[in-house]
Amino acid sequence: MTDMPPVFWIAAAAVYGAILGSFANVCIYRLPRRCLSILRPRSACPACRAPIAWYDNIPVLSFLLLGARCRRCRAPISWRYPAVEVLTAALFALAMQAELDRSAAGASPSIGRVAVDCALLGALVVAAAIDFEFRIIPDEITKPGVVAGLLASAAVPDLQRLPLRLASLGVDVASPRLDALATAILGAVWGWALLKAVQVFGEILFRKEAMGLGDVKLMAMLGAFLGPHAVTLLFFLGCCFGSVWGGIQFLVTRDRYVAFGPFLAMAAGVLVLAGDAVLGFVGRYFAPLTGGHAWPL
Repeated sequence: MTDMPPVFWIAAAAVYGAILGSFANVCIYRLPRRCLSILRPRSACPACRAPIAWYDNIPVLSFLLLGARCRRCRAPISWRYPAVEVLTAALFALAMQAELDRSAAGASPSIGRVAVDCALLGALVVAAAIDFEFRIIPDEITKPGVVAGLLASAAVPDLQRLPLRLASLGVDVASPRLDALATAILGAVWGWALLKAVQVFGEILFRKEAMGLGDVKLMAMLGAFLGPHAVTLLFFLGCCFGSVWGGIQFLVTRDRYVAFGPFLAMAAGVLVLAGDAVLGFVGRYFAPLTGGHAWPL
């Protein structure tokens, strides 16, 4: 990564993000409807079912050249499509910038780490968009996501920013990969347990569903990628973001229902892009309150 100027890597990440954003749109449309594979058939206009040619499927550019309308039937194309492509491109560029910043600060550059970060961000865009519109988070995202988080942590140990040290627990092993895998497993278990407890006690307290099982599985996935310390912070940040949105939504529409998934995704995005700074700040804050321990967990 040091052989090319930073702008090259950032631009390449943005282009790749826009392309993956186009695929994310396919997932957002097809996964909740459960009637189409995300791979086949090829994309088609939802109004006239005409297959979309490759030159009409170039991220953002085709939308602008077509005037936001289908080439064949002139039905309007949702603004969600370019919005998702631009968002994904921006997130991938920011993830690359974060990796370049870590490298500039003395850390070893890691294409593997930025690739995993980008994959997670892309999955979160899909999960958040589906949950916001349909109020579900498909298992096709979360269940494979948990497995992917465990495997990615073992393959790219630097993915876990606060890894457990098995040797400090008396385990006769010195392997960063095993440390990262153990951290990911604990993160997935803690993420699932935390939101499952909220779901159960919420139902007892309010006598209705307080949280969907999709949110529980999403938190398990995030725990696998980001670790147990991040789970605690994700829950806090997600509640803060959700409360602000929920208050605005109630004032405007009187609707009390707030999908939690998009705000967990937003909180996870913050940790992926600025995790070192955020975790360091929170650790310093808790140390005086916990007798020198950096984290309450």
